[in-house]
Amino acid sequence: MAVAAVAARFDATTRTLHLRPATPAYRTQLTLHQKQIIAKVNNMVGPDTVRQLEILRPAALTSPHPSRAQQCSDTCAR
Repeated sequence: MAVAAVAARFDATTRTLHLRPATPAYRTQLTLHQKQIIAKVNNMVGPDTVRQLEILRPAALTSPHPSRAQQCSDTCAR
């Protein structure tokens, strides 16, 4: 199962939780549901722990290792 977002860091001074989504679509969802996410997080960790979210750019997609891709194309072509 894919992870929609990861907590990149927490700034205790501003009480900001920085989230890095896996895709642009997840970024949109996080942005639309910020209030609900903050409420759920605070319900789990304590009231007023998180005041705001910072939704970061999605994580960079990684391409397969070139030698593995070549191995697959060699074996898959047979």
